[in-house]
Amino acid sequence: MKKTFIPVANLNLFRQEEVHQFMTMADIEFDKCTDPKFIETHQFFKSALSSFDCAFIQPKAHELTPKIKLLTNNIKKAYSRINTHINNMVLCHNTQRSDAAFRVLLILKSYQKLTSMSALQRHGTLGDLLHEFDKDSVKADLATVGADGLVEDLKTLYHSFDAMYKIRYGEQAKITKGLVAQKRKMVTAAYNNCVARLNALIEIDNNDAYTEIAEVITLLINHQRATILSRSSINKNKAKKVG
Repeated sequence: MKKTFIPVANLNLFRQEEVHQFMTMADIEFDKCTDPKFIETHQFFKSALSSFDCAFIQPKAHELTPKIKLLTNNIKKAYSRINTHINNMVLCHNTQRSDAAFRVLLILKSYQKLTSMSALQRHGTLGDLLHEFDKDSVKADLATVGADGLVEDLKTLYHSFDAMYKIRYGEQAKITKGLVAQKRKMVTAAYNNCVARLNALIEIDNNDAYTEIAEVITLLINHQRATILSRSSINKNKAKKVG
């Protein structure tokens, strides 16, 4: 396998909630590296990420928290309904429907740990799943088995969670801005240490498993870069309209 290294990411361009989500997803990938030379560096990162998490915890629960919890439960239920429906359709006597259901089932199996994740991890992973569902071939399969409506329900819940979480996150971040900035700096330094150590392991060992970790994190970085570029373009267009 060709060597793939994790590229340098300008995390200063990320918004607070984007850094948090990116670090959480990166931690999932770092967990897959069991090399003794990486474990200590990773544990330091985990500690910094935990401190970063705690920086957003407020003494008084935010008014949106109950709604976010309800949305979290509804997302789990909506995801389970899709799973149940697809599994039932695999057993359908209609070959066209059962084949389509089987193709969708293969996608779902790669996301089977979704329900056991934390709310934020699940949200990021769910975004990837919905991206898969948006592909034309998968859309056709979902329509064939009558699951397209269930997916739309899940998508609606996903976007509602995203909107509410960002509102709550933004308001809480204002309250703890100084502390968050400090913890963000720490977790960024710890992340960069993990990247440097993992890239060194890839250079020395060329282990396929480590290369796969690098590929996934590279995808996360590229996704965020695209988001930043899109945001920049929107802001430029707004500026032109104002001018």
